[in-house]
Amino acid sequence: MTASAKASEFTKASNSVNLKTIPVDKLNAFNTLQKKLVSDAERIASAKDINKQRDFFATFSLNFYSLAKMVKLSDQPVYQAYCPMKKMYWLSNEQMIKNPYYGNTMLTCGSITDTINP
Repeated sequence: MTASAKASEFTKASNSVNLKTIPVDKLNAFNTLQKKLVSDAERIASAKDINKQRDFFATFSLNFYSLAKMVKLSDQPVYQAYCPMKKMYWLSNEQMIKNPYYGNTMLTCGSITDTINP
């Protein structure tokens, strides 16, 4: 699927989160991050230029990393990876580098900078 379609899917999924599953002491931070993530996803979805989508994805990734550090998102590790050429991060469910910022031209460029364990 395209980045636009995935971003739209994320927005729908994010808006259907059961807030009762979020610990009370983290609810305010979750709400703030959720708003930022939805805004990022909407920008990705509406952008027609892949380079603009990648720029919005960089902000989305940083906000998602903050969320992942705060609230358990998965029963599996979540990996934060870094692209030294773009100086931007992204999250992945696998350790293998698949750089989203340069597509096939530099697909394996980058390194894991953090692992968020369940």
